[in-house]
Formats: sequence, C-alpha cells, structure tokens
Amino acid sequence: MRTDSNLLASLLPLLFVTLVFQGQALAANTGITAEDIARMDDARDIYQANCAACHGFDGIPIIPGVPNFSTGERLDKSEQKLLASMQNGKESESGGIAMPPWKGILDDEEMQAVLDYIQVIKGDLVFQDNCMSCHSSTVPPAAESIPHTREKLDMHQGPFNLCKGTDTDNMIEREDIISVIRFLDGASRN
Repeated sequence: MRTDSNLLASLLPLLFVTLVFQGQALAANTGITAEDIARMDDARDIYQANCAACHGFDGIPIIPGVPNFSTGERLDKSEQKLLASMQNGKESESGGIAMPPWKGILDDEEMQAVLDYIQVIKGDLVFQDNCMSCHSSTVPPAAESIPHTREKLDMHQGPFNLCKGTDTDNMIEREDIISVIRFLDGASRN
C-alpha cells in the first residue's frame, strides 16, 4: 500500500505538467480574437507613425541601405539585440543613414509591439488585402493540419486549407499563405 502512494506521489507532478502543456496546446489553437487584431492594429499604427518614413509602410525600405522587413532582412538576430538596436539606435551597415535611438520616444511595450509587428509585416499586408473582408474582428482556429513552426511550415507539401469553404490555396500565392499563417501565429501569441 505504501508503494502505491509513493508511486502516485511521484506521478502527480508528471500528470500536472502534461495537463498544463495540453491546455497550452489547446489554447494556442483557439483562433484570433478582436483583441489580438486590435493589438496588431496598434502595433501597425506605431510602426507607421515612427518607422515607415525609412523602412516603408509595407516593410520595403524607402531609403537605400535600410533593412527590408518584408523579406525578413536582418531580423534573424536575437530579440534582445533587435530591441537594443531600437532603444540605442544603429549605425548603418552600408554607410547610409543611421537609425536614431527610440529610447525615451517609444516605451518598452511600444518597441516590443513594433518588433512583433515587423516580424510579421508581410503577412499583415496579405491578410489586409485578402482576409479582412471576412475576418475583420475574429479569425477561427487554424486547421489542425497546418504546421506552426517556421521550419515545418516552409517544408509543408500538402494544401494548407487556410480558410474552410474557400479555394484560398489557389487564390493566394503559397509564400503569401505562409506569411499569413506567420502573421496569425504572431498575433495570437502576444
């Protein structure tokens, strides 16, 4: 009897961890809420008011030598390094115009919102062009078959079936569908 209670006591932490991770997995696939969309709208507004003059409204730079966010240029650095560049400014790597420091102009929360936004800027634009007419306030959960890691998403060979009941896979370029999935993942994780 005593060994059964010891066994149960040793299994309880494992059971707890398993339930927590299952709950997180289920929560991750609940769709995009109006709050998620509003948060991305706010991040877009901050970006457009403060960054678009150099980096472009669509992430395609207006000034030569500025990173092209629509292709993810220079976004492969750690989040800490990217935030430090925003806070402290950055000398141009190509000898062009330096990025000014945003510390004191944008608070930490606003800088994080901008960073989250520029990482999914291309998907946001595709979403606005192709999805907003139906999904202006909420987006249902993604199909279980859609992978959500960058690597698996890029390697996925089958159809995405992004929007049930439509022919989205044939209406939108594959690269753009991947961008939208990354945007939706980014919107729902914050």
